[in-house]
Amino acid sequence: MIKRPSILIKAVIFLILIYTGLKLIKPPLPFSLIFMFMTISILGVLIWITIYEETMDEFFNPIVNFLAGEGLAGLKKNLRIAILIIFPLWVGFFTYSKIAPKNQPPLEARVIHPSPPIEYTGMESSVDNSEENVADGATIYYDKCIFCHGDQLDGNGAEAPAMNPPPANFRDAGTIAQLQESYLFWRIQKGSEGLPIESAPWKSAMPPFENVLTEDEIWKVIKYLYKETGHSPRTWE
Repeated sequence: MIKRPSILIKAVIFLILIYTGLKLIKPPLPFSLIFMFMTISILGVLIWITIYEETMDEFFNPIVNFLAGEGLAGLKKNLRIAILIIFPLWVGFFTYSKIAPKNQPPLEARVIHPSPPIEYTGMESSVDNSEENVADGATIYYDKCIFCHGDQLDGNGAEAPAMNPPPANFRDAGTIAQLQESYLFWRIQKGSEGLPIESAPWKSAMPPFENVLTEDEIWKVIKYLYKETGHSPRTWE
């Protein structure tokens, strides 16, 4: 005759299945929501276990016997000793890792897209979207910008891991698709220098290119960025 699994095993399997199901939901649920669902599930299991005295005894007896060491010998006895040693050590290590001070800089608020100076607002491009200008922009990008912003324009260049914050991902709809061409011209020309007060505190590894590229070359790079990513610059309309 096959022995039916104990209530303890049933409860553990039930909770594991619920947790696994929650983790498989797409898009992924936030941790706070999973924690709430698991708390409700554990409370439901406890109510199910304690509603009858027989089920409560069947659930708690294996736990009490294991902790007391009753009827254990050989491998089970050694396993009990190992768990009683390892579990408190794990709890202590976990607690220490959470409360121990870490050598990390304090978090700082950061304005991602600060307001440009008035002279850059509404500035119009001096070059058009011709194939020749876009091709020239591509050449300049791969000569000057690829090391940080990457060959896929996704901010994953060879030098990107050393930068905080990381280089902009131009393919992300939250970057150049939300900006005017004049804004990009300002950021490329001035880099991290000359940023307005409202953007402080600010961190940026973007170098100024005003002494490296001409204004037309900067506009050509901008034309290439929008053409290659498929985004359109934001306009007043």
